[in-house]
Amino acid sequence: MSELGSNGAHEGTARYEVGNSRLKSEHNWQFDVGIDYSSDIISGQVNLFWNRIDHFIFAQRQGGVLTDGLPTYRFTQGDASLVGGEASVDWHPVERLHVENAISYVSAVQLHQSHESRYLPFTPAPRWNAEMRYQLVRDGKVLSNTFAALDFEYNFRQDCVHEIGETETATPDYGLLGFSLSTDLMHHGHRVASLYLIGSNVLDKGYQNHLSRLKYTDYNVQNGRRGIHNMGRNFTLKLVIPFAM
Repeated sequence: MSELGSNGAHEGTARYEVGNSRLKSEHNWQFDVGIDYSSDIISGQVNLFWNRIDHFIFAQRQGGVLTDGLPTYRFTQGDASLVGGEASVDWHPVERLHVENAISYVSAVQLHQSHESRYLPFTPAPRWNAEMRYQLVRDGKVLSNTFAALDFEYNFRQDCVHEIGETETATPDYGLLGFSLSTDLMHHGHRVASLYLIGSNVLDKGYQNHLSRLKYTDYNVQNGRRGIHNMGRNFTLKLVIPFAM
């Protein structure tokens, strides 16, 4: 309903949205194929998909037009094709060590269009995730299921953007480093609590996710950069205490 009849400011995305009562219903066909492999020391899977969507609905920015001080977006539609997939590998040379890698990619294009309107807006960038996890303690009297993990997320540059009306801009690549520690606290063979320490973006990388609509807000006079950036360095300490009824 919002795509058909909206006409007002969307504060959550800092834009003014205008509906289109002439939109047609979307129809799509999707095909998926996947393959899995598993052995004593390695397992992996590959999943591919193709999705053809007729009358795909999306919001397109109306150039430099401002309404109530906000950039104006109008809903439109076109025939689209989405092709992509993901692949992952889990290598565990010893029982307690796991090295996992996963990569994902999607190409989302609008059919029969010029280059500036060919790519669909807000298509996620190719991404690579890696994690190395080691089990420090398996079954102890005080600590049990104790794990330490180091993870890295790398988002490639996304320059396949919808250029009409300056709907979106290219997003640079960035990498995020994190870690996690977790353990169960035991008493007389029973788990009394679980403790987690999680660190994300520990190198305090300044970045904007390509799917963030807040990257298009006004310039920040304090740091000289446009838009709101994603979260910087963050640490989380969590204690979970189970209660049996």
